[in-house]
Amino acid sequence: MAIDAHGSLSMAAQSLHITQPAVTKAIQELESALGVSLLVRSSQGAQLSPSGKVLVRHARVIDQEIRHAKENIDRLSGLKKGNVFIGVTPVVASGPIAKAISAFNRRYREINIHINEMRPAQITEGLRDGTLDLGVVSRIGIPNSPRFQWETLYRINVQICMRNNNRPPNLRSITDLYDYTWLVWDKLESPGCMFSEIFNHCNAKLPEKIIRCSSTVLYSQLAAQEDYVCVLTDPAMTWPGFKGAITPLKLKEELPMMYVGLAYKKESLLTDIVIEFAELIKVLCKESAGVSASLSIK
Repeated sequence: MAIDAHGSLSMAAQSLHITQPAVTKAIQELESALGVSLLVRSSQGAQLSPSGKVLVRHARVIDQEIRHAKENIDRLSGLKKGNVFIGVTPVVASGPIAKAISAFNRRYREINIHINEMRPAQITEGLRDGTLDLGVVSRIGIPNSPRFQWETLYRINVQICMRNNNRPPNLRSITDLYDYTWLVWDKLESPGCMFSEIFNHCNAKLPEKIIRCSSTVLYSQLAAQEDYVCVLTDPAMTWPGFKGAITPLKLKEELPMMYVGLAYKKESLLTDIVIEFAELIKVLCKESAGVSASLSIK
């Protein structure tokens, strides 16, 4: 894992506070035991081989389980300390999640909270490889994966929008926008991708002119400066880069709703602290949506 992070044996050894020969020996022993090469060495440093990437992916999961076990044992001993790693999508970041983080931080001053704003596919990968404990994800449709648990927190409207200036007349259908350039947040093949799911829902052909941009700031600048078509949620319409510059189009198609949900591995693999944080997120999000919530993950 250290070699993957730093890209060289020497820097990996330095980060682990051991000598480079010790790292080399450990790698050689692993390669001998597994019967495969784990590294690809070059003048630029060392990179993981395909087999090395598989091993590191499993190692991250094991590392997470060890961390979770230690934190639960510490709590049994009366020590309230540890870490919670969360991935959130940009739309979620503007919702009630901030209240949950603040409330949890007030209750557990010794717990470190690590929050990363990510795209849905990145959160899925983080949950899979153990670098994230929880994901609060926005996506079209409810995921159906045996790898993760999902609980819907609330739903939000999706809008197809353009900038206010020089808006073309007579745009009544999503098919009228086929020849325009569309701004897209995620890869088209990503599960729950807003762009792809909207066109599937409307039984319409995907436009050919696409700019994919996962940067919120750059996306808002492009949307405000050019006659591009963009897909936004109601909360995103209030963001500084979009507010006043972008308005929804009145199209005849009924667009699908976006689901915001809590994603995590099996409850048995979470620490007590992570479970409590997840419960707090559920309660505050559902209270914000005007829905009563249970205090247990199911």
